[in-house]
Amino acid sequence: MAQKYLDASSSSDGEFNDENSEDLSHSELEFIPEYLSHEPLNWKSLQISHNSFTVFPEEIGTFLNLINIDISNNGLTEISECLLRLKSLQTLTARNNLLDTSSLPKDFGTLTSLETVNFSGNKFVDFPVQLTELTSLKNLYIGANQIESLPNSLGNLRQ
Repeated sequence: MAQKYLDASSSSDGEFNDENSEDLSHSELEFIPEYLSHEPLNWKSLQISHNSFTVFPEEIGTFLNLINIDISNNGLTEISECLLRLKSLQTLTARNNLLDTSSLPKDFGTLTSLETVNFSGNKFVDFPVQLTELTSLKNLYIGANQIESLPNSLGNLRQ
């Protein structure tokens, strides 16, 4: 079985440092800057942590080649279904927000390229069953939540 983590703390996962990346962390953003949306297919990595997003920005759904997104420390209460359009997404980091099981799209498990998910430090009380449907998941960080038990279906995650 692949190694799965229930770690309480982790730094940003899968960081990229090239011209196809943008780090807008600590920028007091409530919206995605317009210049990013002009050529959404160019972006591979987006760091928008420590801003003021409460809902996952709908514009992100046009960034079809995005591989990595970090939207930690924002007060995020919901992850929009627009995320489901990101079929190349490998790493989703949404630490230290206000997410719970109802915050995730029902079809979250259709993100077949998603390898790393970090939902540490949120408001999950129940384990999100959608995570057991992620066929490529290798690393899961979900510590510092209030989850008391793990579902039997967690054993269905592949190597």
